[in-house]
Amino acid sequence: MSDKKERLKIILGLKVRFYRQQGQLSFAQLAKKSGMSVSYLNEIEKGKKYPQPDKIQTLAEALDTSYDQLVSQHGPKKLEPILNLINSDIFQFYPLELFGISNEKIYEVFAAAPDKTNAFVNTFLNIARHYQVDPEKLFSAALRSYQYLHDNYFQDLETSADEIRAKHLSTDAGGTQLQDLKSVLHKQYGISVNVQEIGKRPELKNIRSIYSEEKNTLFINGALSPAQKRFLIAKEIGFQSMKLKERPYVSNIFDGPKFSYFLNNFRSSYFANSLLIPQDALVEDLKSWSTNPDWSNELIETLLKKYQITPEMLMHRFSNILPQYFNMNELFFLRHQSNDQLKYHMTKELHLSHLQQPYSNELNEHYCRRWVSVNTIKKLHTSSKIGRNKKYVIDAQVSDYYQTQDSYLVISIAYPDAIENNIYKSVTIGVLENDDSRKAFGFLFHRSVKRRTVHTTCERCALADCEERIAPPKYIQIEHEREELQRVIKELVEK
Repeated sequence: MSDKKERLKIILGLKVRFYRQQGQLSFAQLAKKSGMSVSYLNEIEKGKKYPQPDKIQTLAEALDTSYDQLVSQHGPKKLEPILNLINSDIFQFYPLELFGISNEKIYEVFAAAPDKTNAFVNTFLNIARHYQVDPEKLFSAALRSYQYLHDNYFQDLETSADEIRAKHLSTDAGGTQLQDLKSVLHKQYGISVNVQEIGKRPELKNIRSIYSEEKNTLFINGALSPAQKRFLIAKEIGFQSMKLKERPYVSNIFDGPKFSYFLNNFRSSYFANSLLIPQDALVEDLKSWSTNPDWSNELIETLLKKYQITPEMLMHRFSNILPQYFNMNELFFLRHQSNDQLKYHMTKELHLSHLQQPYSNELNEHYCRRWVSVNTIKKLHTSSKIGRNKKYVIDAQVSDYYQTQDSYLVISIAYPDAIENNIYKSVTIGVLENDDSRKAFGFLFHRSVKRRTVHTTCERCALADCEERIAPPKYIQIEHEREELQRVIKELVEK
């Protein structure tokens, strides 16, 4: 409902239906009073027609209301929450069409029983307002849902990347060279790459890239690694080759007014990963894993070196390939970040099939220190403290989630941020232990990979004698207190 005219039609239709039902008028009776046909009135109520002012005045008189009441974006108290939702940023920006939801379907839900939807809508708006749900968070949630619906695999983007690679780059399965990507960007789209200018401006030290349409230049932070620079150039090739005009121009600052900016940024990033890590080559690499008798960090190191990519690019690519080619749909991707004081934050997550554990927590709780994604960061931090600055730390474990039947093979890579000092990150992929994952990577579930029982946060964990615990299980304690209170009440009532 991003178009204002469409919203006005929907609002008018809701009001006409509301006032007609309030007056206990049938379509035939309203048609007789207004001089309009039943079919035309039906089109108005469905939000498909918006009459001329004279006809709206006639309708108002027939419905015993005023012209201003019908054309206003506000309305009766019973309709107000629904009208607020229609006029809110949620419907102005949220990409309903991507999920097969048309304006008409939304209208039908609202119009069929406004009284019944009122409380739900009011609750939704109050939650959004109370927790200050801004458009960026809403767009992030929408994007995750979009990826979920498609198992995070997009054949059109794979095809586009394959075509660019076949036409302009080496078909070698190894890493594409930085100079080759620069050449494609310049020769095909007239865009130059500048890696000096950002570094001359201290205010821009944390900015990764800026694209200037006026100067036909992609400015890249020179402090980034060669792999990161390659990704940003490949991403710009994606923007240009797919003619994505609604897009962010600064890499790590979101300033787009619509979801399309978010979506197009994702599509170009997906394209870049596909361009630099061809799916056919990676599938063969992963198939070869099954011939290994034991887990070794070299399995990951080999792929990072072969494709000359970052850990995050590799893990994202796993999240595309594993569901599509290995039937591993029970999968999650996580990115954690920690500062020098080792306070952990989940900064990105994707869950396929359902919301698996672990997942982000916005209540300032302490993530389980048994997670491999946390421990890789701790190991990297420790190595830097004693002067052994590692490029990355790789680890794997099978995580048994406490009081559930779920066990996940979890692979994590930690690495220092290329720009911000004392910032450490980890990217993690987790696949459910089932017949499909055991068939493909059975050796990973053998004794060479440690198995640990894990939970979500310390505050919600009842595990006894946990050496890694850094906060008391307050929610478990609250639950015990509640159970004891119920026991005492029951004792009083029944005796």
